Amino acid sequence: MRRIALVARHEVIETVRSRTYWIGLVITPVMFAIGLFVPSFLQRSFSPDRPVAIVDLSGQLAQPLGEQIERRFARERMATLYAHVRGFAKAELRDARGGLDPDRVPLEFLRRSGDITDPDVDAFLAQGGVEAALDRARPLLRADAPPPTFDPQPFSLVDPPADLVAALRAGAGEDLVRAYLSGERRLPPAADAGADADGAAGEGRTLYGVLLLPEALGLVPAGEPVALGLGDGSQTAQLWTEEAPDEAVGDAVEAALARVLRRQALAAEASPDLAERLAGLVTPFDTRLTSKADGASVTSRDVLEKNMPRVLSIALCFFLLGNLVILMTNTMEEKSNRIIEVLMSSITAQEMMTGKLLGASMVALLGVMFNVATLMGVFFLASDGGFASFAQDLLSVLFGSPILLALLFYFVVGYFLFAGLFIAIGGLCETSKDVQSLSLPLQYFLILLPILIWTVANEPNGVAARVLSYIPYTSPIMMMARINADPGWFDLVATAVLQLVGIAATLWLSGRVFRAGALRTGKPPKLGELWGALRGQA
Repeated sequence: MRRIALVARHEVIETVRSRTYWIGLVITPVMFAIGLFVPSFLQRSFSPDRPVAIVDLSGQLAQPLGEQIERRFARERMATLYAHVRGFAKAELRDARGGLDPDRVPLEFLRRSGDITDPDVDAFLAQGGVEAALDRARPLLRADAPPPTFDPQPFSLVDPPADLVAALRAGAGEDLVRAYLSGERRLPPAADAGADADGAAGEGRTLYGVLLLPEALGLVPAGEPVALGLGDGSQTAQLWTEEAPDEAVGDAVEAALARVLRRQALAAEASPDLAERLAGLVTPFDTRLTSKADGASVTSRDVLEKNMPRVLSIALCFFLLGNLVILMTNTMEEKSNRIIEVLMSSITAQEMMTGKLLGASMVALLGVMFNVATLMGVFFLASDGGFASFAQDLLSVLFGSPILLALLFYFVVGYFLFAGLFIAIGGLCETSKDVQSLSLPLQYFLILLPILIWTVANEPNGVAARVLSYIPYTSPIMMMARINADPGWFDLVATAVLQLVGIAATLWLSGRVFRAGALRTGKPPKLGELWGALRGQA
């Protein structure tokens, strides 16, 4: 046992002294933080100038469409502000489950994006918009709450140039549209009067898009050719841009136009008052869980509690793959440098392999714990309102369920299940080319396994999920995905025992292969020789 401990100590020291190890340890949380915050920061800091002009040949749609687009942008700001309040509300304003207490918080701030209606938006704008809402929200926020950050508008509406309108009305405006969109012609100052929320001057700006609304535009049956983009365009709204537009632009324009046309169609069939009243009505709908003692509604925390194990099971696969490749490569290098020959002059091959696995597993577990702790630190420091609310729910799930303990347990189990195979491959190889060719099947398996697990985990206690839970090499990942779905004590205990038996069998067989290959020079052994080694015929 002392010699195994010495090998394990050597493995730990040599690994942590490597600059590559520390770079790999730090890079995961750094890349996560960059992927989480940098795109949002860049979007807010460097939002492009995208003026869009509406040319309405019917004379009936431009104004209501502009109002509907303004409502859409205001609705997004409302949702962001309300999420900010949920994330940074004072502790005394929360209920026992961590949500906002409706008896202490105005109902306005309990709304989520899907709860906001057009009349809500109109009232929000009439009361002074974001600044007034911030004044109402400040008494609810903690003293250390940062200011909310709002995503920039994907585009701004501007008045169309008079010559462009005249040309399109005459049916000969395509060349002029191209000139404005390419920057050959610029917007005149009057075209941007009051259109830009920041009050930027219109002169010199290049049009990003032109929305042409033909006179015969209206709702059509879904099966008509014009609904599929066919026809001469006389009944189709056309968004002209120089290149493929940003999805946010196209989606916002299309959704707003659909709401305007539906409201106008309803007003024509019934009455304008009815259309206005219906716009402020919603369908009361709620999803409740019988698994909760009080039959409470589904919350974002419940959704996270269901999906987080699946996400972590995928992360577990890639944690394993990264650490196991390092173990295999290090073993190959030690063999090629004849270090293994020196060590095996004093200890047995089985002792050496066991020591290396123990040392490497401690280093790998340290890396996983460091990454988990760092990522949790990122969530603790979250300052964006919407993300802060999500971070609180996520931390609540992590600390309020067995998910963290399960992650560490199944990582260790999975590591030893696969480590024996990878270290045996490393002991057979002398070059990186040998490593790549022999380890490729195992790497493909670990890459494809998350896809299989994610598909099956939709029914975590179904037949397929339970079958995969009892296959040793899929069991740790599958059980990680099932951990919050109440798999039952029998499955938990039986699969754990099966995994331990699988580890023992894998290490015993891998030890024979490692002993046969560690002192071998030249090409890796053939399949017949490996079979002989497995049977004990070294």
